[in-house]
Amino acid sequence: MSITQITREFLGLSSDTKPTNVTTGSKFIELDTKKVFIFDGSSWYLNPMPVMVTDSLPTGSNIIGKVGIDSGNNGVSIIGSLANDVTFHNAAIVAADGTILTVGGYKTLTVEIYGTSTSRTIAFIGRGPSGTDRAIMGVRLSDLSTGSSTTGTGEIWQFDITGLSSVFVDLQAVAGGNVTAKGRVVA
Repeated sequence: MSITQITREFLGLSSDTKPTNVTTGSKFIELDTKKVFIFDGSSWYLNPMPVMVTDSLPTGSNIIGKVGIDSGNNGVSIIGSLANDVTFHNAAIVAADGTILTVGGYKTLTVEIYGTSTSRTIAFIGRGPSGTDRAIMGVRLSDLSTGSSTTGTGEIWQFDITGLSSVFVDLQAVAGGNVTAKGRVVA
């Protein structure tokens, strides 16, 4: 398997050589072992932080995979995460900001864009502590290109939203049909 970079996260197998020309704080997730490693500027170390799950999850939340802590011979690893689905636009035929998602403890946002429109312009917007709207950079998963807006359809985008207050998908223009933008946030 080849290693894939998604923002500052790398995905690969435990048998893959982890890259070393990366930013401090980057993550490497071993897909076969589910172990998460953090790069400290000179080497990779196993992330010792467990996932905490309480009996009361937010309404509409669900768990991806098994939830718990594997504290076997190889240290502690995360084997589950909290996720929530959000609809930013549902068959929209006029320009609008759409649903504004409060980020809270979520870290990754994946957005799928589809519909019948013949043209559309969409901007991906985040708000930090100041409350000011700012473009956020994402990765189009079909070709790993980056951008803060799109005119495409039938696309899936992924964003690192750690530290933001809120995010939304700004439908700036739509013609000849409708646009739907649905997402999933993962803690």
